[in-house]
Amino acid sequence: MDIEGAELDVLTENNEWLKAVNAFVMELHPRVYGAEGLKQIVNGLAKTGFSVMPVRMEIGSERAIPDCMRAITLSPAWPISVLWRALVSLVARSYTHEYWLAVKARAS
Repeated sequence: MDIEGAELDVLTENNEWLKAVNAFVMELHPRVYGAEGLKQIVNGLAKTGFSVMPVRMEIGSERAIPDCMRAITLSPAWPISVLWRALVSLVARSYTHEYWLAVKARAS
């Protein structure tokens, strides 16, 4: 689930749809809804039977740069993308990307 900051609304309000879901992976954006919003999401999912845990991936810049470049379409902005690639390769050897895994406990 990658809904660019709308997770607080989708996962805490009108979330009856979660009854039909056993597991999902999501990106959470606490920069958008704050630490309190993140806490509301995790606690709300726990109340509906989900265990929620962060999953961090360290991605090397040799992989990250081509991924970023593929996301940039060729346009008049291509010089910016070349500069971005150079900057990332000079500054960051890797970056950490975080996803969250929510898995519903099985009823026994």
